[in-house]
Amino acid sequence: MNKLFILLATLLLCNCAVHNSQEASDIQLYLKNKKVVDNSNLEIVIKNNSKEDYYLLLNTTSLQDFLKEFNDGTSLFTLSDGIEDSHGNGINKVVTSDGAGEYKTHLFKDIFKINSGQEKTLSIPFNMKLCLSEDYCLFYDEKMMDFQEKYYVYVKYNVNMPYFKNALPKNIKDSLEMMGYKMFDKTIKSNRVELDYKIE
Repeated sequence: MNKLFILLATLLLCNCAVHNSQEASDIQLYLKNKKVVDNSNLEIVIKNNSKEDYYLLLNTTSLQDFLKEFNDGTSLFTLSDGIEDSHGNGINKVVTSDGAGEYKTHLFKDIFKINSGQEKTLSIPFNMKLCLSEDYCLFYDEKMMDFQEKYYVYVKYNVNMPYFKNALPKNIKDSLEMMGYKMFDKTIKSNRVELDYKIE
């Protein structure tokens, strides 16, 4: 009886694990790059493994989520790059600003539709340092990096903030739903690719 109970419990746990794994991988991000260098492009594959048709909120200019306040909240920055070491410790991004300045604004909204079973590719720029103007720059904090350590680049999709979930007008949301598309609102992280960068 005990052996039967253990067997049933094991099967149940396995089924739950498979279900959770399938749910988590409805949409997959995959970096095709063999290595990543500064001022290059990240080649990304987005695959829909589910039976649902989804749309994602993307901005292919790849400026970071927290820059949205500098363009009046009109851009959808949901796909961003990140760096971490071999232990999974992330490297911070630092923003510097010496004044108000004239900021470049990127207003390109992209509703990225992907049907069930479909696979699409896109490229986004990767920069260790990105300046929007002479006074305003965003860069990875190299003080956190050890020249003896290996570092890896990944991309992450995240709309788990009210700003993103409410960014689209209701009529556009309704239109997408009538077309059979659901908004994908989970966080996805891609595979890691080695960063080829000389740390000073």
